[in-house]
Amino acid sequence: MAIVFERDLKKNIDSGNFLPVYLLFGNDDGLKRLYCNNIIKKTVGEDDCFNLQRFHSECELQSVYDACMQYPMMSDKKCVTLCDYDFEKNGETNFERLLSLISEMPETTVLVLWFDTVEIDEKKSSRFKKLVAQVEKIGGMCVKMDHRTAQDLVRMICSAAEKLGCKMESSTAKYLIEVCSADYNILKNEIDKLTAYAKNSLITKDMIDACPEVCIDISA
Repeated sequence: MAIVFERDLKKNIDSGNFLPVYLLFGNDDGLKRLYCNNIIKKTVGEDDCFNLQRFHSECELQSVYDACMQYPMMSDKKCVTLCDYDFEKNGETNFERLLSLISEMPETTVLVLWFDTVEIDEKKSSRFKKLVAQVEKIGGMCVKMDHRTAQDLVRMICSAAEKLGCKMESSTAKYLIEVCSADYNILKNEIDKLTAYAKNSLITKDMIDACPEVCIDISA
């Protein structure tokens, strides 16, 4: 069972050689959402009402199948997303239907299976292993989107602050992670707040403490 990571997915998206199926799971909800949206943007665009179809946990798999089998309109590709389909709870028949759907994926469709709130036990779940095997069999990609390393997060924070007209030292970025979160989406929101608060200046630890909207993680 070959599981790849964020850097592999990014490399694939940047290449423009889109695969028939992407399976996204892991503990960083922000990254999963980010890359699902990136795939949508690169394949069809977020506003394409003809070639983009989104499905959620309570959907009928037949509807997903029909969407995947339809030819794109005025485009080379169409994109179908299925979020939080709980294959563990939906019975053996529906699980086999999901595997069959993946096996029949046409070249004109990109299917993104991603799990936002549904937790995946990659080591113990036999169904998940079968799902991964099916995705791999047709040339898809299974990506574990866990929190970035502290070093990667520091680089991301400092770069994001600079793009928004501010500066932030590495030690300050580490402090933000410590008092806030290692979750990409949460950190991105906090950087937006801090740069607005700092107003094109150097962001300091005192600013993090003083900015009333910056989250403080008290769960530890």
